[in-house]
Amino acid sequence: MSHGRSDDEIIRTTHNTARFCVETPHVSWVLLVVMCLAGFYAYMAMPKRKDPQFQVIYAAAVCPWPGMPADRIEQLVTRRIEERIAENSNVELVDSTTRGSVSVVVFKLDERTRDSEKAFGDISDRLSSLRDLPEGAGPVEFIKDFGDTSALMLTVASPKADALDLALRADSLRAAITRARDSAPAGGRVSLVAAFPPSIDPTPPARQRDLLMALAAQAGIGKDFRRLDGPGFVGFDVETDRDETTLSADITTLMTSRLAVADLHPDVWPVVAIRDPNDTAARLSAVAGDKYSYRELDQFTDVIKRTLQNVPQVAKVTRSGVLPEEIYLEYGQARLAASA
Repeated sequence: MSHGRSDDEIIRTTHNTARFCVETPHVSWVLLVVMCLAGFYAYMAMPKRKDPQFQVIYAAAVCPWPGMPADRIEQLVTRRIEERIAENSNVELVDSTTRGSVSVVVFKLDERTRDSEKAFGDISDRLSSLRDLPEGAGPVEFIKDFGDTSALMLTVASPKADALDLALRADSLRAAITRARDSAPAGGRVSLVAAFPPSIDPTPPARQRDLLMALAAQAGIGKDFRRLDGPGFVGFDVETDRDETTLSADITTLMTSRLAVADLHPDVWPVVAIRDPNDTAARLSAVAGDKYSYRELDQFTDVIKRTLQNVPQVAKVTRSGVLPEEIYLEYGQARLAASA
């Protein structure tokens, strides 16, 4: 219904967007082109990264003081660190957590800070100049990498020893067992062998083998012990009336009770008992271990790390699970006293 208004009057007095576009098509076309160009520019300028960059405004300072209670660390360490951090004008919030043996101070920069790296650098310099901490406290560790995103994780693991490696090792071991038994008296003999990757030094496993032979002789497990040495294995051949299962259990008991299991070489395979030299290959296959040693895996991952560091997009590469090497010095008390 027109409510008393004629069609001519409605057409003459009504104004809306549709009428404007119809009556001024040139303006409408210009606005449409401008909107399309603006939308295209906005789409091209829009960030499209999977992990967008953003300014990190949080950082932390960690200071250890082993053996000290929390209240003493709060008074002598935490407050001094808070004062140094607060000296920077960009710091908005400082929050600290003090526990026994450690102090953790977390702070936040003002969101309007344009260059957070510059502010973090100034705070790091201030903390580095903190020289009046109590003896035993420190050093202060400054952590500002909260914004780093892990984009890729590579896992490096050693495969099991392949058939060719087992066959070559079995041939050498079979020959060593045959040579040891050729000059031995007739009787039931069993060979106990521990294999390992050929890349490691056989001296530590050989020393542990000699100690195990002495313990086995004292325990009455057998007699006429003969050493077995070769590329990738050490062991001994012994005359005994025990079967392979019982003998392996007895040797395992000696290793766990008389030897420090933590000192055994981690690359050495489980001990295997061999009565018939013709079963050498099958016995080795049952206990086959890793083809590469931990040192080789360390070298492989180090090469991967240095290669990835050359990629411009990579900021930091971290290796985890690396087994550290340790050196043990064994000496006699009498010789030590004589050298003094």
